[in-house]
Amino acid sequence: SAMKIANEIAKSYVFYTKDARKKEAIEVTSFISEQLKRYKKELDLLNTEILEFESKKGNYDFEIESLQEFLNQQTENKEKIKNDLDSLKDDIKIYKNQENLSFSDTKLFNDLQNQIIIKDSEYYDAITKESLYNTLLIEKKKEILNVTLTDELKYQSVKQNVKAKENIFNYLLSKSEEIGIISQERIGNVKIIEEASFPEYPIKPNLLLNIIIGFVIAIIGSVGIIFLKDILMN
Repeated sequence: SAMKIANEIAKSYVFYTKDARKKEAIEVTSFISEQLKRYKKELDLLNTEILEFESKKGNYDFEIESLQEFLNQQTENKEKIKNDLDSLKDDIKIYKNQENLSFSDTKLFNDLQNQIIIKDSEYYDAITKESLYNTLLIEKKKEILNVTLTDELKYQSVKQNVKAKENIFNYLLSKSEEIGIISQERIGNVKIIEEASFPEYPIKPNLLLNIIIGFVIAIIGSVGIIFLKDILMN
């Protein structure tokens, strides 16, 4: 019958809509899942590059700090030797101003001269080492500067890339959660509110309504005829 056909068509449409949307949601979920894996892998590689750069930068800083520390120590040692040398030179001036030195003073004078010679040698060595460490420090800074300029540009580029991919990854993750909800059993907003059924009483003709209408028309017609006859008789 027409009623059964209408009900079957409605059910088929609802099931088709649900199945189509569920299938579409599953396909989209699968695609997003693959994209999430790809972006996760790319982010891991980029983060590894960042860690390597930061580790390398830490090594550079350690080398600079070590050389700077050695240079500072050598400078302090040079200044100490210089102060000792100046002190010895001041002491020997006392004996140089004396015309006749005693045997003990002569011995002290000779000892001071020997100490000054030794200190002069130590002071020269200290200056040489200070100059060496200073040269090494300057060269190392230039070397690191040339390397880090290239690495820094790459580092900033990698950081920007990581930020962009993290935004995409988070967006895909949120969409995956949304579609995961849609792909559950309740998919689509199409449903059958009420199935077609035979009415208990015929819609047409409405017998009671027809009788009432006929009665009203008869009364109106009768009253009209009476008035018409009365007018014609007068």
